[in-house]
Amino acid sequence: MYLALPSPHTPLAVADQFKNSSTVGDYGDYVIETDWVVGEVVKALEQNGITKNTLLIITSDNGPETIMINRKTEYNHFSAGELRGCKRDNWEGGHRVPFFAKWPGKIKTGSESNEVLCLTDLMKTFAAVTDINVPENAGEDSYNMLPALLDSNRKEPIREATIHHSSTGKFAIRKGDWVLLLHPGSGGNDRKYKETVPDLTNEPIALYNLKNDIEQKNNVYKDYPPEVVTELTALTKNYIEKGRSTEGTIQKNDPYDGEWKTPN
Repeated sequence: MYLALPSPHTPLAVADQFKNSSTVGDYGDYVIETDWVVGEVVKALEQNGITKNTLLIITSDNGPETIMINRKTEYNHFSAGELRGCKRDNWEGGHRVPFFAKWPGKIKTGSESNEVLCLTDLMKTFAAVTDINVPENAGEDSYNMLPALLDSNRKEPIREATIHHSSTGKFAIRKGDWVLLLHPGSGGNDRKYKETVPDLTNEPIALYNLKNDIEQKNNVYKDYPPEVVTELTALTKNYIEKGRSTEGTIQKNDPYDGEWKTPN
C-alpha cells in the first residue's frame, strides 16, 4: 500500500487538535500531525495482526521547500539542518531525505546503514520482497536494496553511483563520498534565496567530498587529480547514453521537448 500524506506539504491545513502543538508555527504543527498519522498506521498494523508480515517504510521525495528560509528567520528552525540547498537543487539539501524501515524479525531494531539509496530502488526492492520478476526493460534505474535492509553491516555498496537531476535539467552524480555537480551553483534555486547559497561562486562545476564536507562549503575540483572529475563525468555520460544505470540492454530516454543538459 502506498500512502501519500498531504502533510507536511503546503497548503498547511493543520487539524484543530494539532494547532499550536509546536514552537515552529503551522509547519511545525503539521509535522507533529504527520507523526500522529504514522502512529495510527502502525497501530492499525498491530491491531490487525500483520505487523510481522509488513515492511513499513517512511520517507520523503525531496528536500524542504524554499519557504524554509522564513522559518529560519522567524523560528530559528532550518528544515534542511546542516545540508546545503533545498527542493529542486542538486545540493544535498535538495534530495537527501530520511528513510526509515521497520520489519519485525527481518530488520534489526535500531540498526543504521550508510547505504546510498534512491527512491527508484523501491521498485526492485518490493519486487524482491514479493518474489516478482521485473522485466529487463523496466526499472532501468532501480536496484534491489533488500540485502542492505536486512544486513546493515554490508561493506560493499549496491549502487555503483546515483544520478541527481535538478529542476532546470542539470546533472550531478554521487559515487562513494564524492559528488560532482556538472554545472555552476545549485542547478535549481541558486540566487532566489541567498541564505541557502551564502558563498555561491561562478565555478563551472563543483566537486565535494561528503565525508569531509557534508555542508558542501568547499568546492575542491581544482584541488584533486582530474581523474576524479573525469571518471564521474564519463559515468554520467554512460548512464545517459545507455538510458539506464543498471546492467541491461540500452533503453531510450523519455522524450523531452527542451535541451538535455548533458555534461561537457
